[in-house]
Amino acid sequence: MQEVCQRCTFNIGWNHVWNGRTDTLHAWRADNIVPDIQTMTKGLEGGYVSIYAVLASQYVVKVIMNGSGEFTHGHIYKAMLILTVGVLEVLIIIQEDKLLDLRI
Repeated sequence: MQEVCQRCTFNIGWNHVWNGRTDTLHAWRADNIVPDIQTMTKGLEGGYVSIYAVLASQYVVKVIMNGSGEFTHGHIYKAMLILTVGVLEVLIIIQEDKLLDLRI
């Protein structure tokens, strides 16, 4: 699928709850597909307060920077800075403690 999209210059978008039951931090890694844009929500904050994130490939960033240089988007949630810091800490703990390597 990724090869076809690249040949047709069609960007791949991936939207999911984030880290589920795929043994990887991002579900697309299990399918060997690298999206150009990925949206993430819900699992980032453990269900306490709403936050979302958008990840973009270097290709998408380059297109934006060579165009207007602006990335304007609508939003569903208005997350506080402290929540963003909390999500970053969770990602650091997942990586440092190798939590994805654990089998329960």
